[in-house]
Amino acid sequence: MSDRRDRGGGDRGPGSARLRERELEVARDIADAFLTASTPLEVYRRALARVTPQLGASFASVFLRDRDDPRLLRLVCAHNWPQSAARWLGEIRIMVGRGPTGKAVGRNHAVEVSDVFADPSLAEWWEPARELGFASMVALPLAVESRAFGALSFYFTGERRFAPEDRELLEVVAHQLAATAERARLMADLESRSLALERENEALRLRLTDTEATLEQVRRPDRERGGENGGLSGGRSGPAGGSR
Repeated sequence: MSDRRDRGGGDRGPGSARLRERELEVARDIADAFLTASTPLEVYRRALARVTPQLGASFASVFLRDRDDPRLLRLVCAHNWPQSAARWLGEIRIMVGRGPTGKAVGRNHAVEVSDVFADPSLAEWWEPARELGFASMVALPLAVESRAFGALSFYFTGERRFAPEDRELLEVVAHQLAATAERARLMADLESRSLALERENEALRLRLTDTEATLEQVRRPDRERGGENGGLSGGRSGPAGGSR
């Protein structure tokens, strides 16, 4: 298992044009996911459906910090996972700092595993890897303002050595997806607050209407009594004036 901290630099070599093309494809796919989704979860689902095949991965997942216990990561999106895992997907929790995905979040940088079964430190993951059918994987942190709030993991059926171009592309995917999901979250929060404000305004309007109706009921007898008193007063002044 290896950690990837540096981004490299300089000339990308003869494959730079193809890499740039793939980066643009990924950015476009994630942007399309954002435009067609209304929640962060939908962004994850649509983006993974588009990006996973481009990367040659068998399946992928998004883990986010658990709201009740931020030390744990819970699976929120699973793309193309084996059907055998469907029964326990909702129960998956990973401790931050443990395993490739947990380490990616805890250290806030990518973690690569070219061969799970060749790394004794990952022995506890060998059985899940056999059951799910993957031999290599890469986990990338999803971060906003240098704060990792989750991880994006891709799984491959065979051994996989990640070239510099692969790493650059994966970093683009993680960065774009984190930023896009955050925008979707902010928009969803804004929409939720807007709806809440509309409900509050409607409730206030109804209360005002009820208050006005109540005041009208209180004022009506006063006006009626005022009218009666005016009529009596006029009746008395007539004869009094006439006698004078």
